[in-house]
Amino acid sequence: MFNLKLVFLTARTTVLVVALGGMFFTSCNRNKDLSEEEIYGILNEIIRDDSLMFHSVCWQYDSLTITADAMKNFSEEDIRFYQRQRSLLMKNDIKPNKLRCYSWRLKDYRYMELDSNTEDAYFTRLSFPLITPDRQRVFIEICENCNMMLGGSGYQVLYEKKNGKWIVHSSYNYWISDARRKQEILLAKR
Repeated sequence: MFNLKLVFLTARTTVLVVALGGMFFTSCNRNKDLSEEEIYGILNEIIRDDSLMFHSVCWQYDSLTITADAMKNFSEEDIRFYQRQRSLLMKNDIKPNKLRCYSWRLKDYRYMELDSNTEDAYFTRLSFPLITPDRQRVFIEICENCNMMLGGSGYQVLYEKKNGKWIVHSSYNYWISDARRKQEILLAKR
């Protein structure tokens, strides 16, 4: 005859070990979430390394639409990580005194102006960046709008970190003139 108490204790211990092991395994396998400061740091490195020349940026992130062609650069893990980061951080607006640009007049970097009145100004819009879990690739859309009927341009770009510098790996969806904006203006006038 076997001891029923011993069987129950063994089964309970096994369930506890499997549950704790599963929690440990999943927590070790999940990539560390990005912080806001880390995102600003990466964006500032890209602005510096690619010599991007914009001085005023819209205070809100745009959403990012990734085409099938661009999607080939990312794994399912990359996309799941991006979706998690976006759900955690995209609701945050771009904060003042976080993004820096080069001033030729000052011959130094200064903080970018945040534009909340995007109806009357020339401004740049940034999408919420897709940053891979290893922090070595960034996909972002950069759009410039001069608020004319057909004024503006934009593109999506994949940056890769090589030897401590961000370089352009590939770019997608270049466009000039914002016909969508023209439609919005025409509909608003009706």
